[in-house]
Amino acid sequence: MAMVNAVALPGGQVMLFDGLVQQADSPEELAGVLAHEVGHVRERHVMTALLRQFGLSILLAGADSGLAAMGYSRDAEREADDYARARMAQSNISPMGAAGFFERMAESQGDNEDAPAVIGWLASHPSSGERAEAYRAAAEEDTDYPPVLTEAEFAALKSMCAQDPDVEEFGFF
Repeated sequence: MAMVNAVALPGGQVMLFDGLVQQADSPEELAGVLAHEVGHVRERHVMTALLRQFGLSILLAGADSGLAAMGYSRDAEREADDYARARMAQSNISPMGAAGFFERMAESQGDNEDAPAVIGWLASHPSSGERAEAYRAAAEEDTDYPPVLTEAEFAALKSMCAQDPDVEEFGFF
């Protein structure tokens, strides 16, 4: 099963998994996710999470280290979304793609913020419906946003991993 995710890494690197690229319906969706991850980098959430993880690991030494999984708080996720919406507005990129992405996530994964979190993502992220609503509200009325990529450019982006002979399956997850 392809990983539909993106992550901000230490050192300012952002990784978009091919599963996310393949699931995206538009380049604007990818722009929203990429801007969100850059928001984590710019707001120093990566270092904060690493420091918290390191501290918890010391406190839980000898205990089940799986309890100290790295993640961001819901406030950090909202802050990264705020950063993404601001940069998208500054770059004249429609937030409607990101809104559509989160609406699909809400439909496919459910959207009950109070439901038991089976995985860490559900526990640390605001509900997909809340996020979709915030991106939709950020759209400027009567604005004709230019496309981020042409259809041919977007198709080329989506085929890059499949066409690269050096790409290998990543079986860590």
